[in-house]
Amino acid sequence: MQHLDSLGVLGADLSLAHSIWIEDGDVELFASRGVTAVHNPASNLRIGSGLAPVKEYLAAGVHLTLGTDGAASNDGQNMFDAVRLAGLIHNQAGTDFNQWVSPAQALTMSTRNGARAFGLDAGVLATGKLADVTLLRRDTPAFTPLNDVRNQLVFCENGSSVDTVIVNGEIIVEGGRLQRMNELEVLNLATKSRNQLDSSIQRELAAAKSMEPTLAEMYFRVFGKGD
Repeated sequence: MQHLDSLGVLGADLSLAHSIWIEDGDVELFASRGVTAVHNPASNLRIGSGLAPVKEYLAAGVHLTLGTDGAASNDGQNMFDAVRLAGLIHNQAGTDFNQWVSPAQALTMSTRNGARAFGLDAGVLATGKLADVTLLRRDTPAFTPLNDVRNQLVFCENGSSVDTVIVNGEIIVEGGRLQRMNELEVLNLATKSRNQLDSSIQRELAAAKSMEPTLAEMYFRVFGKGD
């Protein structure tokens, strides 16, 4: 990061995915330069790449947002999963619970901070802001009975309560259904494409298998074999 900073790369227009393997002084450098760190909790757990130092980022005032990473390293693109995991995986025994990620912080990461990372005038409901809005039903298991709507949104919701999605004033989802494409056609196309790619997929899997011993050696050399 020091080298990138010397090149003038670090700034408010830069977002860095994962931001796990950092060195001493990087947290403060991120904060002073306005860099966005993108926390991808599901992906990091899926491939065992470690946990971002979210507590340190928040304490230093680093601009922190959430992501899902690619489907190949997450198995999905569900932002509700990202919000829930961000609010849970840092709650470790023996740590100061006052510094755990709160539901409010998790929501801010996924909305207002995400908008800032993309340079969008959105993320909050206010006059003059982009009309990017997601409306959720309240008559679903996640919100029944309704106690603390913020906590339930973070820890109970998985996306199944979404009724309407508005992007820049245009209704994209209504009644839980996409309005600009045929979902069934897309699913059928995905299945057809997968079948057509089967032979090439098998070749790639075989090639990956041949590299496994080398990659395993590298992994254990870096992290050790543990217990």
